[in-house]
Amino acid sequence: MDTMTLSPFEVVSELAKALDHDDYDTARKCLAGDCQYDTGRETISGADAIIASYRDSSEWGDEILDELIFESEVEETSGESVTVEYIDLMFKNLLTHRHECRQVCTVGPGGKVVHIVHHDIPGENKSIFAFFKKCGIER
Repeated sequence: MDTMTLSPFEVVSELAKALDHDDYDTARKCLAGDCQYDTGRETISGADAIIASYRDSSEWGDEILDELIFESEVEETSGESVTVEYIDLMFKNLLTHRHECRQVCTVGPGGKVVHIVHHDIPGENKSIFAFFKKCGIER
């Protein structure tokens, strides 16, 4: 994949699709080596550390939940910034939960994502922790 020939929308779409399928090799190719990820709690620096963060989260969910499905929708583009809505469908003990968040990805002149900013949707964190509590999950 040559990200230099893709629009910012296409690069971020490729990243989101790869993350939906735990395809970390493809996702890594979409990130600049010095990419910064502002999670809202911390800043993760470097593509390898960012990929490790996504991988750790997915592996935790696969281990704890009965099933975990990732979906994404690339919503809008504003120049070099593209917004993605990430949807996590969680299943545990016959209970289900749909968790949503947004991330704004900025694509740099090299055709790769250079900055990611995570945005929680109001009420989503409270809702997911209520789901975890019902399922007996501590996070």
